[in-house]
Amino acid sequence: MFIFQDAPARRAENGLHGLLNVGFLAVVIFRLSQIAGKRLPLLGSLVKQVNHVVTGADLAWEVSVGPGFMLYHPTGVVMGRRVKAGANVKVQSSVTISEAPRGQETILGNNVRLGAGCRIIKPLSLADDVSVGANAVVTKSCERPGAVLVGIPARELPAK
Repeated sequence: MFIFQDAPARRAENGLHGLLNVGFLAVVIFRLSQIAGKRLPLLGSLVKQVNHVVTGADLAWEVSVGPGFMLYHPTGVVMGRRVKAGANVKVQSSVTISEAPRGQETILGNNVRLGAGCRIIKPLSLADDVSVGANAVVTKSCERPGAVLVGIPARELPAK
C-alpha cells in the first residue's frame, strides 16, 4: 500500500522499533497528505498541517519522494513544493529544502543523505548517493554521484 511503501527501509534499518518512532509517523502522514491532496488540494493542505503540528515536519503534499523515504528526527524539516526526490532519501532534523519557483524544480537523486540543519535554497539537482553535511548550505547543483558536500556555501570534498 502506498502509505506504507517506506516501511521496509525503516524496518531493515531499525527493526520493529523503527516503525514506532515519530519519523516514520511523519512519513505516513505525509503519504496520506499526498493521497488527499491529489483528490482535493485543500484536504491535502489540511493533512500537511496536521503533520506539522503532530510531528514538527512541514512537508508540502505536492513533494514527490520515492519509496524508502526516511526522516530520522522530523522536527524542523521543511520541504517546499516542486521538490522531486528519488528512492531511499534520508533526512536528519531541521533540514530545509526551499520551494522552487514555478517552472523550476529541486531534484534529489536516489540514496541522497541530508545532514542535520542543512539547507537547499535554490532550485538545483543532486546526483545519486550525494551526502550533504550538517549545516551545509547548498546553492549549486552537484552532478557527481557519491559526492560529499560540506560548508557554507557548500563545496564538494575531493574524491578519495
